[in-house]
Amino acid sequence: MIRPRLQIAFLTGPVHPYSAALHPRQKRFLAQLQERLRGNPGSERDPISCASRSASDVDVVWVNRDFPYPPSTAAWSPTPLWRASLRNARNFLGARSKRARTHHREHLITFFEQASMTVLLAGSCGLELLAGLELPEAILSRVTIIAYAPVARRPLPRTRLITVRARFDGLSLLFFPRVDYLISGGHLDTLVQPKFLELCVAVIHPLLSTEGRSHPSHATAL
Repeated sequence: MIRPRLQIAFLTGPVHPYSAALHPRQKRFLAQLQERLRGNPGSERDPISCASRSASDVDVVWVNRDFPYPPSTAAWSPTPLWRASLRNARNFLGARSKRARTHHREHLITFFEQASMTVLLAGSCGLELLAGLELPEAILSRVTIIAYAPVARRPLPRTRLITVRARFDGLSLLFFPRVDYLISGGHLDTLVQPKFLELCVAVIHPLLSTEGRSHPSHATAL
C-alpha cells in the first residue's frame, strides 16, 4: 500500500468522554480548506478519513476525527462551554504525564506513519498535548504544526511550527506573548477568520508540490 504524501488533521483537547468527532465549525473549515486547495470532495472515504487528489495530483488525506484519532467514535454532540473549559484544563495539566504518554504515544506514532507528511491544526492546548507525548525526532521532522490560539508551556523543538493568535485572546497571550501571526477575534474565533484560512492555504500549498518542499521553520519566542 502506497502511503499518501500528506494528511491534514485537527489536534485539540478532547472535551467529550466518548467522542472524537469534529465540531461542525472544524468540519466547515476543512471543507473550505479543501476547496481552496482544489481537492475533489467526491472521492472515496474510509472509516477514518476521506482521501482525495489535489490539483497537483498528489494524495491528500483529510482526517475527519480529532485527537486521539480513534478507529471509531460517537457522533458529535454539544458540550457546555464551562464543561469544555474544565476538561481542557485537565488535558493541559495532564499532558506531560506518564499516563498520557502510555495511552496515546504509540497510537500517535502509527498515525503519523500513515503519511509521508502531516499538517496539524493544533488548537488551544493541542500543542501541549503533542509536546507531552515526547515523540521521536524522526516523526516530528515530518510534521508541520499550525498552532492557533496556542496554550502550551513551551513550543515543540525540531518541528515546523507556525503560531497564530487572535488580538483579543487573553488566554493564549499568557503563554505566547509573541507569535508569528496576529489575526482578529478572540480565543474561540480563529476558524471563522478569513485571514487564518488564507494562512493555512499559504502554508500547505507548497507541501502539495511534487518535490514535496517543506514550509520553513518559524522560531517562536515565549
